[in-house]
Amino acid sequence: MKLKEVCRFLNGGTPSKKKPEYFEGEIPWITGADINGPIVNSARSYITEEAILNSATKRVPPNTVLLVTRTSVGKVAVSGMELCYSQDITSLWPDLEKLDIYYLTHFLRSRETYLKGQSRGATIKGVTKGVLENLSLHLPPIAEQKRIAGILDAADALRVKRRDAISTLDALLQSTFLTLFGDPITNPMGWDASDLEAVSEKITDGTHKTPKYTESGIEFLSAKDIKNGSIKWNTGKFISEDEHKSLITRCHPEIGDVLLAKSGSLGSVAIIDRDHEFSLFESLCLIKHNRQKIEAQFLTAMLESPRMQMHLLSRNKGISIKHLHLTDIRKLKILLPPLDKQRKFATIVASIEKQKAQQCAHLAELDTLFASLQSRAFNGEL
Repeated sequence: MKLKEVCRFLNGGTPSKKKPEYFEGEIPWITGADINGPIVNSARSYITEEAILNSATKRVPPNTVLLVTRTSVGKVAVSGMELCYSQDITSLWPDLEKLDIYYLTHFLRSRETYLKGQSRGATIKGVTKGVLENLSLHLPPIAEQKRIAGILDAADALRVKRRDAISTLDALLQSTFLTLFGDPITNPMGWDASDLEAVSEKITDGTHKTPKYTESGIEFLSAKDIKNGSIKWNTGKFISEDEHKSLITRCHPEIGDVLLAKSGSLGSVAIIDRDHEFSLFESLCLIKHNRQKIEAQFLTAMLESPRMQMHLLSRNKGISIKHLHLTDIRKLKILLPPLDKQRKFATIVASIEKQKAQQCAHLAELDTLFASLQSRAFNGEL
């Protein structure tokens, strides 16, 4: 059946920002940015009854299906409380005799990529009500829908546990750093300190000119390719060998060097872990640290620490497009404890990263399994 045959749709709205008193109430009001999990149990804004009366926002009860249809299109959740929502969100009201809400939410998650592909708009992309209405889904009996939703819930719960385990390992790494070296900004342990450039052979950035991309050749990286403390290789972007040779006269990344995002995903850090030729865009800063004075694992952990990130990001110079300047990065004050202590920490990092790699591999397997279950579920095969 088509979704419009078993669902009603209600768009949200935003109270006037010219009336700040509208946002001084007690009624939770959310935007698409507040949907980051299967259930919405909190809000960043609270509005008044008057705001609801004078705007297009809707108040909905718990267990309402919420779908982001503008900006971060495709995110879906169920309300865990009574709330109101912005025009970025559409609520779906299924005929409960025909369609279970949890079967519906899993169906919508399985169509996230499709919905993103149907997004239209010059500045703010969104999907129309017509696109939602014409989504087709298999509609087994309610009891069967609940069984399928239960299977998908169980599989998704395993993925959540793996993500939590990875987050715990990341937290352990930061906790270990603080235990061994203390706050890198206040330096309570009294370690020697230095400008970053004083313990680096070179600090530079990639090309400031958009290169001419080719179908194959030398891989080309930008800030968006640094995620969760590592480089996401196989970017699919390549430049010619001749252009690469020209670029590396100024900026030649090599295995063991450190990359820092100076625009885009500002502050992201990673160690180059592959020995192969590639080039960088200007959004990435290349730090060729002196390996006789500072360990890469110690340096990246320090740069990733919450206090250092706050300090680093406070140096950004942009208003609409935020970025860091090489001058500020070079003058960044860093701790410089004895090298043997840094190496001891590097050994701990290696052990934690090994465990993290295992968890990430398991998560990838679970993601593949979940995608397979989703496909079978909504093709009537589960």
